[in-house]
Amino acid sequence: MVLNVPNCNETQHLGRWIMLTVKEASDRAKVSRSLVYLWIKERLFPVYRRGGLGRRGKILIDEPGFLAFLEAQKVAPGPELTLVHIKLR
Repeated sequence: MVLNVPNCNETQHLGRWIMLTVKEASDRAKVSRSLVYLWIKERLFPVYRRGGLGRRGKILIDEPGFLAFLEAQKVAPGPELTLVHIKLR
């Protein structure tokens, strides 16, 4: 099944849900892999861990949940903010 998803050849498909690897998620968000691992540690979006606890395994990221997380990070346009410099001593 071919989906209109970047890096579709690496994307994992479990049932109807599209799963992303950490590398694919970092590429999609244009951030480092370590930041994605930090987000995973903070449980900011749904992930699935394949493999036992304490063993090497694979982390699969729920694409719809990840995209919703990214959308929630969007800063709405608004008036330009003026920065005020405070002199310390």
